[in-house]
Amino acid sequence: MFKTQIERTQLAKQLALEGIVLLQNDGTLPVSADTKLAVFGKACVAAQFGGSGSGASRGGNCVQFAEAAKTAGLNCTAESIAFYTAWQQTQPKRGMFGGGETGEEDGEEKPGSFFEKLQGLVASGMIYELFGRYSGPADEPEVPVELLHAVRAETDTALLFIDRTAGGEECDRRIEDYYLLPSERALIGAVTAEFEKVILVVNEVSLIDLAWVGDYPSIRAVLSMGAAGEQEMPALIDLLTGAAVPSGKLAQTMVLRYEDHPSAPYIKTNKEKPEELLTYADFGLCAEDNGSVGFEKSIVSVYGEDIYVGYRYFDSYDKPVLYPFGYGLSYTSFDISCVAVSYASRKVSVNVTVTNTGTAYAGKEVVQIYISAPSGKLNQPKQKLAGFAKTRLLACGEAQTLTIEIPLEDFASYDMDAAAFVLEAGNYQLRVGSSSRHNTVAAQFVVCQTIVVEQLCNRLSMKVCNAEKLALLNLPAPMDESEAPVAFTLTQKDVEIFRSEEHT
Repeated sequence: MFKTQIERTQLAKQLALEGIVLLQNDGTLPVSADTKLAVFGKACVAAQFGGSGSGASRGGNCVQFAEAAKTAGLNCTAESIAFYTAWQQTQPKRGMFGGGETGEEDGEEKPGSFFEKLQGLVASGMIYELFGRYSGPADEPEVPVELLHAVRAETDTALLFIDRTAGGEECDRRIEDYYLLPSERALIGAVTAEFEKVILVVNEVSLIDLAWVGDYPSIRAVLSMGAAGEQEMPALIDLLTGAAVPSGKLAQTMVLRYEDHPSAPYIKTNKEKPEELLTYADFGLCAEDNGSVGFEKSIVSVYGEDIYVGYRYFDSYDKPVLYPFGYGLSYTSFDISCVAVSYASRKVSVNVTVTNTGTAYAGKEVVQIYISAPSGKLNQPKQKLAGFAKTRLLACGEAQTLTIEIPLEDFASYDMDAAAFVLEAGNYQLRVGSSSRHNTVAAQFVVCQTIVVEQLCNRLSMKVCNAEKLALLNLPAPMDESEAPVAFTLTQKDVEIFRSEEHT
């Protein structure tokens, strides 16, 4: 427990510092002390601090960028911030359900309204089913040309915010809000045409398209901030100025197109167009057999990608991506080398040494351990994340050795026929690196026979009526040929079987 509000606020800022991801940088960041920033984008006064529905955030100490910049003494163009401050004062308050009272299309909450009285109510699915309305992303205000010219006379460097929040529980996002709005494209075009150096900050509750960034050569640096909580803006300023160094990594793959996701054809959530929603029948399945009764139309999405979700799909099938899972840059560089791999007490221990090879900045690196399992009876992705750890702040030339322990259960796969997590016979490769696309096979271990790691009982098996009708991707990915040393060999006698209560 925190003793003071100051301690809690410090932790909120530290979490934001650790999580913001540097995606692109040509040396523009960090900015020098004498650099003035021309600030654009409504998020400078109306940032996204959290999601909606069950992901809503109600921090009492949320700090907007304009306020944080003033406190930190960051040199920003007063005229552009004043423009967005004036715009913000004209905007209605958004409701927690993605809109206001019935009939209020602008989403304003009136004092004493029904929605205001529900602020303390648990955000259950039924509440959103009854009251939730989709709220698309808000337009960017049009920046007068005169303002652009005026601030350009003060600096050649712009800080451009693009933010996104849309949808919510039972009112999910739509494909169109993944892509830029016309007003956002207009703002990006105007700012990139006017300024030689543009630092793009994406303040998104969930990912948006960034494939367009390459179309604008003046965009020199890109930061993905996500929705990093109440202290995200003070943290951002520390990263912009070099008071702190980025060390965040992507928890999702950023794709070139939304349609690159194998699930894209099957996600239909626009309740205002019921004719487009997919049902059990659209997949050749029976609603009654699946226990869906009493609803006029049950909305259905089938997980046809099976185990190949997210990076497991893109890496297994060698699909090009914009930024891979686990990706994130720093202001310095690192060397990652695997020192030793061992096994004891149902854990695989991987010792990895990380060295800051840069000459200007201290920094932190995240070591990621991926496992490539052999495909036997059970299909396997090319690799899956098994463990990770972040270094302490390393000075230039400093090294740290991390020990990452991975429970043997995390290497196992579930065999529904055996109702058990098992290790199938074959070579298991340990890949060490800084992202799913930046790693190498450092070691391997051999499983001589199928080993039962956990003996359980099936509780959520696929229904018989569905099993024969679902077309899964079902293509095992080949493992890399590797001459990495064999660290150890396992047989069943080396692994005590964990058994559920039904088997004790």
